[in-house]
Amino acid sequence: MDTTDLRAAYDVFHRTAMSSTDCVAADPAGWTVAMVVAHVAANDRLIAAHLRHALAGEPTAYDNRTVYRASGLQPILDADPDVRSQIDASRRSSAEVLELAEQMDEVVAGHVFQTKITDGELVQVDGSMSLTGLLGAQMRVHLPLHTAQIEALVGA
Repeated sequence: MDTTDLRAAYDVFHRTAMSSTDCVAADPAGWTVAMVVAHVAANDRLIAAHLRHALAGEPTAYDNRTVYRASGLQPILDADPDVRSQIDASRRSSAEVLELAEQMDEVVAGHVFQTKITDGELVQVDGSMSLTGLLGAQMRVHLPLHTAQIEALVGA
């Protein structure tokens, strides 16, 4: 699978995060730059697990509810609250997603799996989605949303 555009979206996200390492502001929901980056890294680990199962021909389902709640991210931040450390972890997890995606052929990329994507209490997807669709949502929606969130925190 061609990951050029997905890689570019990750690059923009990581550059924005790196330029915001001194920002300590939080948005109205309490999210800081470190929390946003930890969320993206945790979501990447979830996506990578999903891709590994698919590549192995195993059944899988994707559900992001465990990685969007602040309570689920707090242990990660308690272990290492440094934004740069979170960015390093995010770079490693995104590299894994990209490596796995590059291994997928068209048949695997087209496999459809049960997918649940939520944003807060708003359900964005609750149904079948292909792996290509999941990675496309990461590239076109998820990463740009969190890039903009970090930019807003810096401007706050």
